[in-house]
Formats: sequence, C-alpha cells, structure tokens
Amino acid sequence: MSHLFQAFRARCNKFAQTAQSGNLRWSWRALFIVPVAIFVNDALVEVNSVNGQSMAPTLSPNFDESGSRDWLAVWKLGVVQNVRRGDIVAFWSPHNPESLSVKRVIATAGDTVYPKRGQFKEELVPYGHVWVEGDNWRKTVDSNDYGPISKALITGRATYVVWPWRRMGALSTEWRHPRTRVVPGEAVMPKEYME
Repeated sequence: MSHLFQAFRARCNKFAQTAQSGNLRWSWRALFIVPVAIFVNDALVEVNSVNGQSMAPTLSPNFDESGSRDWLAVWKLGVVQNVRRGDIVAFWSPHNPESLSVKRVIATAGDTVYPKRGQFKEELVPYGHVWVEGDNWRKTVDSNDYGPISKALITGRATYVVWPWRRMGALSTEWRHPRTRVVPGEAVMPKEYME
C-alpha cells in the first residue's frame, strides 16, 4: 500500500512543479481561447484573401504584376437578410463549390438585369437570390456566366481591407457598374413559400 501512496505522491509533486512552471497555465488559457476563436470565426467575422483580378481595381489591383492580394474582414452576422446593391460579399462559388468567391452585389431579388455579356439577355432576379459581378468585367466569372446566386451561398459581407497596410481601410458600397443595366424592382415572396 505504501508503494502506491508513494507513486501517487510523486505524481502530485510532478503536477505541482508543472503548474508552477507555467505550462498548465497555458493549457487552461488554450481551453478558453480556442473555442472562443472558433466561435468568432464561424459566427461573427473571418479574414479571407482575394485571389485574382476579378475585383480590380477595388481589391487586389496588383495581383497579376506582383501576386499581392488583399485580405478582407468578412462580417457574417445577419448578412443574408440585409444584402444590398453595392455590397461586396464572399460566397461559395456555384461553378466550384469548394472555393470562396468575392464579388459585388449588382441586383437583389425583384430587380431586372440586362447584362452586356454572357448567356443572359434579360434576367429577373428571383426571390432569395442576388446578381453578383466582379468590378473588372474583363477578368471575372460571375452571374453573367452562372446566373443569380442563392443568398444561402453567401458567407459574409466584406467590410474592411486588413492587409496590406498601405491599402487598409473600409470598403465602399458606392459604385456604379458601367456595363450592366439594372432596373430596381420589389422582392415578392412566392405564394408557395407562404404555405
């Protein structure tokens, strides 16, 4: 019995020494910090990069020359209900569901879109959908190619450039698309959704 007691006492002493050295303190901090960080990333805000020229000159304007990209703070809370024309949104790409895309909302539900390129001549944006386009119409794959996207694909609204430092600042929603004509309309919930 005394042998078991001595082994237990030795383990307790070792535990006390570990706690005094600070390792245990970091373990307890990690147990608190990691779940909080996961919650913030999943529910409130995350940081995404913009790869490619599709949103130039607004975002990543020098990507082709230097490979530099902008990193954005993407706000997630309540975005799907409050999407407006001009917002820059991150969404799961309909043509490549494993990647996130960043584009500008050009039209919302009920609006009629008359694009200058692509397969659509006139498109009424259905309820629960938005029409998105890249600011650089020459180098973008957007709603002109795949049509309106469901708001359920939207993960958040880009609100701020956080990196590089020289481009840091809030993103503006004031922007007029020179090529796509949009006639504002009203979003009417289909009768099937009301039943």
